[in-house]
Amino acid sequence: MTVPRVLILRALVCVCLPASTAWVQVASLHAMPRPHLPSRGCGLRALQACASTAASTQPVVLEREDWTSRAEAHRMRVLEMLRGGMRVGDAKPDGTEFGGLDPANPIYNFLLDYYNIRGRKGTKRLARWSPGLNVVLRDAEYDRDVDAINGLLARKCVPTEEGGGGLVYSARHLAAVDAGQFAKTFGWYRSILQVTEENQPVLNCFGLHEWAMVYRPAGAEVPASLEYQKDVLPLRVSQDEINEAVERTGIQCTHVDAIRFFAPSATPFNVHAGLEREDQMRLENPACVHASMDLLKIAMKIVPFIPSNLLADALEVSLAARRLDVAASPYDASAFHLAPVKIETAEGRIEYRDQQLELMKRSAPVRTALLRAYDDVLRDPAFLSARASSH
Repeated sequence: MTVPRVLILRALVCVCLPASTAWVQVASLHAMPRPHLPSRGCGLRALQACASTAASTQPVVLEREDWTSRAEAHRMRVLEMLRGGMRVGDAKPDGTEFGGLDPANPIYNFLLDYYNIRGRKGTKRLARWSPGLNVVLRDAEYDRDVDAINGLLARKCVPTEEGGGGLVYSARHLAAVDAGQFAKTFGWYRSILQVTEENQPVLNCFGLHEWAMVYRPAGAEVPASLEYQKDVLPLRVSQDEINEAVERTGIQCTHVDAIRFFAPSATPFNVHAGLEREDQMRLENPACVHASMDLLKIAMKIVPFIPSNLLADALEVSLAARRLDVAASPYDASAFHLAPVKIETAEGRIEYRDQQLELMKRSAPVRTALLRAYDDVLRDPAFLSARASSH
């Protein structure tokens, strides 16, 4: 996918602020105000000048006792969030080991299908910890703390002699791979975050995207989504009720990745037809359950250069969004202790919108924190230096 140059420039913003150490303070993560970010006139030279004034003269240092405590807390938080979706028998008897996710669990299987979190390695990868950029982890050793099976730290850290010596997550790693390509990727996802934050919420979609995926008028072929789900979840409503819900008021879906799974016969009922990937840049909105789910994907794109508590926050919001997504679907998920939100009724649509507003409220600080984290990487001196040398 080619990202338009204007979107990349929009993402490579000039943030002339002192380097902050607040990213290592869990309690203050979501309290940090985000300044107004100009979208034009900030070329690479301006960004470098910005970064030179923002660079901290003293590295942030965490003592081993401090960072191992934080890493263990993150590991346990992720384990508690994922435990209910792990395959039976995968975990060790003591309950502390990570297992792979169950593809038959409708609340968790999106993590496999959408975000490639597969097997024990996938779940354990989410549990590995990082403090974010440019924080020295004193006395950390790669063999013991990263490469070991029970290592606490995420990969892509590098040795450093600063702050008494240890490991650090530095943008030099990105620079050594392909700074230009990372700038395009990060620029795209940063723009998605900003557009979603700025757009008005759409509060009349009522989760009908799942219904559109299994819409089947008389004579139509079995939709692919219905074929896919038949061995996972039974329907809780009849095919006639599904068709009526789709046809009654039409569909207000704005999310490209949901629309592409619509049954062909349902596509004309959507107010947005013929969408391409680039349309996501203008349509993504903060009330969309898929936009909240995708916060995890956007966080994973920049791991380990964000604090891991932010990754865990994104996972938490993503799972909450998925629960609403499944509850409002035409499927019966009662076997997974999930009560339906019956959007085929007037009362159910009110309930859906209430939960949608609550989810939007939960997602907002995570989106803002991710936007700031992307800015921190894109204006990091090491990253900008590599960008300059590649031009």
